[in-house]
Amino acid sequence: MLHRRWLGVYAAVFAAAGAAFLALPGVVTGLLSVPGAGASLWLGLAGSLMAVLTLLAWELSRDPAQAAVWRALLLSKAVSSALFIVFARQGGPGYLAAALVDGALLLHLAFLREAHEPLCAWEPRLPIWPVIRHEAFFLIFRDPASQTAFWLRHEADREGGRCQWAVTDKEGVRQGSWEEKPFAGFTRNGSKAAGPEGAWGLSWEDGPVRPYALVPRWLWRLGLAGSMYVTSAPAASFSGVVELGGRRWTLEGAPGCVGHLWGRRHGARWRWAHATWPERGLMAETLAAQGRLGLWRTPLVSTAALWKDGNLSLTSALGGPATEGGTWSF
Repeated sequence: MLHRRWLGVYAAVFAAAGAAFLALPGVVTGLLSVPGAGASLWLGLAGSLMAVLTLLAWELSRDPAQAAVWRALLLSKAVSSALFIVFARQGGPGYLAAALVDGALLLHLAFLREAHEPLCAWEPRLPIWPVIRHEAFFLIFRDPASQTAFWLRHEADREGGRCQWAVTDKEGVRQGSWEEKPFAGFTRNGSKAAGPEGAWGLSWEDGPVRPYALVPRWLWRLGLAGSMYVTSAPAASFSGVVELGGRRWTLEGAPGCVGHLWGRRHGARWRWAHATWPERGLMAETLAAQGRLGLWRTPLVSTAALWKDGNLSLTSALGGPATEGGTWSF
């Protein structure tokens, strides 16, 4: 573990040096003003930074999935843009021009990261503290034979894990929950759980629709969305056995979906609906949610996904849904 301590020392030294540049610019300039050196010391520092940025960009061109490398590259451009704006108050328009250039680079790099960011359709996110405070994988599906609808959920937070369930049929809604080790029974292609109220063992085929994010990722990155939601298998087909509420169902090809939800906080309010018609090649999903920012609430944002004729369409808009006569429109 000694090497990790040394790296921690280096991090502290670099942070202190950067703080000194900002807090004591005159002192640092005096220390670096070596007689006869001219501008070479400053060019050396700038050249080393450009070498690091070159390496970061090259590494990302080879493997865009390196989150730490993205953070380092974006941090560099964000800090330089902010400092150029600060220096422009005293140094003139040249600093403002530099801020515009680095700001444009920052926006473009952020766009590139968004394009390459994995959706995290199946990977648990909860260990990333304090960014992630709650997480859940859930399954919804309908048994065509009995016209029974199921909602099964594996969820976890910093206090532990739980299984939740709800069954809806002609007799009404039955629901319950029990404690479990976080995501102990959830895998990429299956879900198992057993508790005092019943058990289930299911597998699924993903279907033709690729995963998508129903919460716009730019809202999540800006902190305007407290939770992120990805539909991992939008048009899945479920098979297996469910025993809940004193009843048993054997399923084969039950249509539904798998969803993945995680975040810092739950939404202030939301509405959600999902439907699939395998025989017609149709799938639709919609979400309207409002987040929290301290004491304030963000505007309501609605997102809809439609799979039709082999094509997936996604759209988002401000405002909420209006339900009239069993329909949901925007």
